[in-house]
Amino acid sequence: MRQILSLFACLFALWLSAGAAARPLARDEQVLILPTTARWQGGAIEARIDLWVYELESRPGLSALFARYLDLDLDALSPVDRQRFHERTQLFRVDSESFKDVQVRLRGDTHRLPATGFDGRARTVATLSGDGLAPTRRWLKATVAMPHGDPRHFAGRVQLVPPEGLSVVSDIDDTIKLSQVRQRREMLLNTFAREFAAVPGMAERYQALDASGDTRFHYVSGSPVQLYPPLAAFLRTAGFPEGSVHLRESTSIRNVIPAHGATREHKLAAIGRLLADFPARRFLLVGDSGEADPEIYAELARTHPSQIVGIRIRDVSGEDASAPRYRATFEGLPATLWQVYTDPQTLRAP
Repeated sequence: MRQILSLFACLFALWLSAGAAARPLARDEQVLILPTTARWQGGAIEARIDLWVYELESRPGLSALFARYLDLDLDALSPVDRQRFHERTQLFRVDSESFKDVQVRLRGDTHRLPATGFDGRARTVATLSGDGLAPTRRWLKATVAMPHGDPRHFAGRVQLVPPEGLSVVSDIDDTIKLSQVRQRREMLLNTFAREFAAVPGMAERYQALDASGDTRFHYVSGSPVQLYPPLAAFLRTAGFPEGSVHLRESTSIRNVIPAHGATREHKLAAIGRLLADFPARRFLLVGDSGEADPEIYAELARTHPSQIVGIRIRDVSGEDASAPRYRATFEGLPATLWQVYTDPQTLRAP
């Protein structure tokens, strides 16, 4: 099945390259612009634009079907949690819209993206003038240029990152949000049905790290991109510093169910792009011990020793820094580079 889908994707790419005309947005289609990053290039700015075009579906029974797929009993949930489940899983019950023509405005200039793929996704790097922008400016607003007569408004933001400074790359689940990833049923309930809860003290610690004007935050998580709206609301209401958000791609039928190693691959790629885009910045990597954050971060520290200035791992597995896992994972790396902590107040700044 995967090979057949890959063949269709290749044929679709050939069709696009042949110059076939993409279609404008329809009135029942939505656009989600994800918060990415922009960098200074001399007097110009290069901004990454990443969006998803989809159509909401209201077919009865889809919510219950998705619950069965997750092996969750909706009848066992309270009415509040059941409603929350329906709202949080809405974007898993949509049709991604392929071959759509989308244009995005940044600082008055309009940039046309490549036509959306089978997964409804389109990405580009837009170049725009930096004239008049203060060096301390943090965000650029991005809006979709709608077809004539369509009054709707779709907007997002791009984080403007200085060439130098500190970038805090943070995982989400069990690093700043209590998810209990190591217990599958609890993780599913905490993700889809229960109110999100912050790890006590982490927002305050991140706020302290954000005191410098050149500090930027990048939330890199294996959570699926469909969870961006509730996760964005959580980051805001819990008091975490604003930042770019890099979630696992899952808008295609091929990757709604993550393949083995998909989260590791996603994190290495997302953090790798940040390291490549901002070679003079210092990076502090913050994660937890529930999955593979220590191993992923150690690999990045070995390949980018001049950029990675700190690794901080929240202990959720009951292992201190002397555990065999950490001795093997961080072998050869400076002992001052990495830290295993339980109390966020002890999380060391680099």
